[in-house]
Amino acid sequence: MANVSKLHPATTVTNIKSCIPIVLDNEGIQYNNWATLFKLHCRANLVIDHILPPASPTVPPPTTAAEKLATKALWERLDDIVRQWIYGTISNELLNTIIHQEDTAAEAWNRLVHLFQDNKSARALALDAKFTNTKLVDFPNVKAYCTKLKVLADNLANVGHKVSDERLLLRLLRGLSEEYKTFRTTVQHRTPLPSFDVVRSMIELEEDSHGEDTIHDSGSNAALVSHNINPHNFSVFPFKFVNGGNGGGSKENFSGGRTIREARDKMR
Repeated sequence: MANVSKLHPATTVTNIKSCIPIVLDNEGIQYNNWATLFKLHCRANLVIDHILPPASPTVPPPTTAAEKLATKALWERLDDIVRQWIYGTISNELLNTIIHQEDTAAEAWNRLVHLFQDNKSARALALDAKFTNTKLVDFPNVKAYCTKLKVLADNLANVGHKVSDERLLLRLLRGLSEEYKTFRTTVQHRTPLPSFDVVRSMIELEEDSHGEDTIHDSGSNAALVSHNINPHNFSVFPFKFVNGGNGGGSKENFSGGRTIREARDKMR
């Protein structure tokens, strides 16, 4: 711990969520990322001992009574700060699960460790089920779909069930919708199979090209519809020319003598 006469860096942190942007919840999907960021933050602010106590003291003990009181007061203050960081970066539901009034920061930390690390087998089964059933149709775009697969694979690795790059790639391909059937077939027949990252880039480009084709097709269809409903485009009406009086004439429908003007009024 730093010298008690100096301003401790942990006391200057005003917004823990700007340092640890992850909110840990009961599902614990982000536990490993959250724990990694939290430990980095504690090391950077010289309070790692409050969640991971060392086997032996890292600083010499105070010698006078005054130093002992000051050191104790600072330790308790820093411990409360670290415990506030823990409580401030977890969901309300998870907070209600682990909070104890008399806890130290280390005790709060260990409650989370036990909660998310002691049931690795059960968590692995749940994560594997999600991984196996993840499909593109459940996401707004390919990028979100691929990101979710990668997060689930990372979390499986964190509980001792590493997902190979080939399995990750095959899951990506199997979860694609029918519009990507040709793309899936093409990739599956490559030898050797490309990596997940390569195929992710390929499928994102494929999605962009689908979007451009859709815009082009929509524009073409709109132009065609506009052309067909134009009342001046006589070719879409089965009219014939009928001579009228005074050298005039009109276009008449084969089926009933309806004129162009009547046809236009009908369309309105």
